[in-house]
Formats: sequence, C-alpha cells, structure tokens
Amino acid sequence: MKAFAIGVFLGLSIFVSRVEAQKALDPFKKDNLFGRIKQITETDYKDKAKFEGSTGVDSLTKNVIKYDSAGNITERVYYSSGKDNQFQFNTRFVYQRKENTGDSIIMELYTNRKQADLYFDGTGNIIEFNFYADERAFRYKNKYKYDRKGHQAKDEEYDQKGDMVLVNEFKYNKAGFIKEQNSNMVNRNHIKTHYTYTAFDKAGNWIKRIKVPELDNGTLSQPFYTERKIVYYQ
Repeated sequence: MKAFAIGVFLGLSIFVSRVEAQKALDPFKKDNLFGRIKQITETDYKDKAKFEGSTGVDSLTKNVIKYDSAGNITERVYYSSGKDNQFQFNTRFVYQRKENTGDSIIMELYTNRKQADLYFDGTGNIIEFNFYADERAFRYKNKYKYDRKGHQAKDEEYDQKGDMVLVNEFKYNKAGFIKEQNSNMVNRNHIKTHYTYTAFDKAGNWIKRIKVPELDNGTLSQPFYTERKIVYYQ
C-alpha cells in the first residue's frame, strides 16, 4: 500500500437520494460527504432558538472549509464566537510532490508558517498527525485507526514525551455519520457524546445536527447545535 506523506474533522431515518461518498484528502473529515462539494460553512450554536431560526447571530464558532474540484481540502477559515464572528485564523493546505518519494504527495498546513506534518495511507485516510509549536519544536502527535468501512474508529493523542494522553473512539450510523464519540483522557474523566441529525440536503449530507455530551455519572450536558451550508461544484 502506498503511503501519502502530507505536511501541514443516532441519525433519523429519512428518504434522500445519496450519491457516492466523496473520497479525498481531508484530515478533519470523519462523516461521509456526498457529491462534489466546493465549500462547507459550519456554524455552532448554544441557543436552540437561534439554531432553529438560522439567524446566524450569537453563534459559538463558524468554520468555512473549501475544497478543490477533486474533493481535497485547500483552506479552513475559523471565526470566533459572538454576534460578529470575528476572524481568528486561516489554515491553508498546500500540495506538492516530494522529489525522493516517487508518487508520494506532501501537503503542508500553514497559518503564518508550516505547522504540522500529516501522513495518509493509500486510500486517502489520515493515519498520523504531527503538530509543531514552531518549525523545530514538536508539541503532540495523533494516530488514527479505521473500521472495515473506512470510517475513522479511533484517534489517539500523544504528548511530547510519547505518552498517550487522550483516546477518542467513534461509532457511525448507516449513512456514515458519527452517532457516538467516547473520549477517554488518561487518568481523568470519560465523556460520551451523542449525535442526532435533524435535516439533510438533496445530496444526502446533513445540514443540522445536535451534539449532547454525557458525563461519567450519566448527566447530560448543554447541547451544541450545528448548522451547515453546503455549496457544490456544478
């Protein structure tokens, strides 16, 4: 299997016409994406009324994710909370060939500098993420494992010493959307997060989601509401 080296994301049953799931390089994608997507704008709310009204104000965060025509992520723009969604940072993904690795590809993640190295397997799944505080100082590493259907099943985070500090495990519904996330911090609390999807577009992608964390004692925390606006290539 070729390795790609790259430098530098309980559904309702409804009837939708889903096209083939998009398969391309996007280190943040966990859910299936359907169709030829050009841009996704994800807005998180803590207020259910704002979410249901889709007003776009009083949101927690907003992310704008852009893709090229092949489905590879090219840019991710993050905005902070508040009515005005103030711009915070822009992450660019640059693809280039690496001279000494044959057909391998290198992709670099930039804010104002190169910030991370990512490694993908031959199917386009991310298998390792190395993050740097600056160009020389290593900060942490994530390793990823997948289920038989190619969904990201486990995300393990390691500190500077190489010790595991966090494990996230994911379960998916039939459409390939996350339905449950189990987060275990080593020697600390365990949190289970439940995902419910309430609206979908014509391609079959979810456009409204409710996320509810559950603590060790079974207590449900404040829900988080996410709305998506998706633009497709013609």
